[in-house]
Amino acid sequence: RNECSKIMWLSMVLVCSSPFADTCNIMMDIEKMHETEINCFKSGNIQVKYLSENPVVYYAIPLCQKIKIDLGKKI
Repeated sequence: RNECSKIMWLSMVLVCSSPFADTCNIMMDIEKMHETEINCFKSGNIQVKYLSENPVVYYAIPLCQKIKIDLGKKI
């Protein structure tokens, strides 16, 4: 038996309202996982551009996390 799994990417954005770490939050796009790291960062960059238009946002940085999804056992 072989384990059957797939690698997906979760898009996240680190958003801060000042240079101090305690003003930062991580926003995750849990509605959509991405099949490639490149597509994940493309999605993150769209969010960063949108968030950066808000004067309250000091900076925003896109992040991507690799997620292994277990699809069950393959016989």
